[in-house]
Amino acid sequence: MKFTSVMILSLAFLFSPLIYSAPVNVNIEASYDIAESLEISQSLAESIAMHCEVYECTEAEDIQNLNGMTQAIFDRIRLDLRFNIMERSLDLNGDC
Repeated sequence: MKFTSVMILSLAFLFSPLIYSAPVNVNIEASYDIAESLEISQSLAESIAMHCEVYECTEAEDIQNLNGMTQAIFDRIRLDLRFNIMERSLDLNGDC
């Protein structure tokens, strides 16, 4: 019984690196949330957040050529990038 539990835990740790990122809206999230969700460096997350703040990002390719974005990172995170601007605060137009 003890061997079985150790084996299961070993397999869980072995395959845990295969679980990468979680979906994140790059147009509204802070850089630390982007870094944590996508499991990328803080500097790359800051580049993404700043870029999408200045230029509204609508697709993954909008951030593909940022400094620090390798093809491997892009391929790993692209399906977890969200771009819905409708989730932004209603305070954008002064109404509440």
